Amino acid sequence: MGPAGPIGPQGQKGDKGDKGDTGATGATGPMGAPGATGATGAQGPQGLTGATGATGPQGAIGPQGNTGATGAQGPQGNTGATGAQGPAGLQGAQGPQGATGATGATGPAGPGSVGAWYVIPNGRWMSMFTANNHVEGVIYCNYSGQGTWAVQWWGNNAAINGNNVGIIQQDGGGMTQTNVVYNGGGQGQFNLSSGLYHVTMTHLEGTSAAPQIFTRWDITQVPQAGGACGIMLYTSGGGTAAVH
Repeated sequence: MGPAGPIGPQGQKGDKGDKGDTGATGATGPMGAPGATGATGAQGPQGLTGATGATGPQGAIGPQGNTGATGAQGPQGNTGATGAQGPAGLQGAQGPQGATGATGATGPAGPGSVGAWYVIPNGRWMSMFTANNHVEGVIYCNYSGQGTWAVQWWGNNAAINGNNVGIIQQDGGGMTQTNVVYNGGGQGQFNLSSGLYHVTMTHLEGTSAAPQIFTRWDITQVPQAGGACGIMLYTSGGGTAAVH
């Protein structure tokens, strides 16, 4: 066979052929970019309230808070009614002795004066009795710690009640008065100075408005050897004296 001749000219386009069968589905392509967010839809109706749940356990007590500021003071209330009077209190302690009063007027003169000298041994005493024996004055000379020398008064008659018998003792330092009671022991101790010493003692009896002088003693104490007490006693209105 001889060689192929040259390609002839292209023929006319033929009629379109029938549609072929559908080809197989190709592989899924990659996902495209997300679209823009759509507008929010209208709010739906509120749902029904659910059933109340069971009460939970009580929680622990919390720490105590700070104390609040004090409130303003309220208005003062009305004064209450006066309460019943309470029982009487205890009697207070006796106050200090008042100042010595002025010296009273000199009493009427007695029936006379008789002087007598006594020596009281150291550690002993002397008794002076009024004319009516209602009162006894005892002078101690270094007796049982009573002092260098001292005087006490004893009521010896039941008629003495503490208001109707008095003893006034007066010396250069002032005056004291003792109201004597019956059966009350030694009363109104008057401590006398040591050395040469003078004291006047007056026994008054009766009412306070009209006292009467029954007996008056003027005593001068002169120290003696061995601690004894020498007594020069002048008595007006009667009475007796004795050393014991």
